[in-house]
Amino acid sequence: MPILPEGVTFSSFSPITVEDVGGSVTVEDVGESVAVEDVGGSVAVEPFGGSFEVEPFGGSFDVEPFGGSFDVEPFGGSF
Repeated sequence: MPILPEGVTFSSFSPITVEDVGGSVTVEDVGESVAVEDVGGSVAVEPFGGSFEVEPFGGSFDVEPFGGSFDVEPFGGSF
């Protein structure tokens, strides 16, 4: 299972910590920040129509209504 560097957070949603995920997680009632560790699947953010797809030390976070994306590169990223 991929392990993101400690301290990696994705702040756009409510305080939610996802640990040891082995499939999919649906996040409803989203508000400010999301911490993702040991994620082995995808996190769907329904209220915002986006999804967070995690691949071995990489993935992408697309937020449809806001037209933004968060690309996670090995131990880094861009918004």
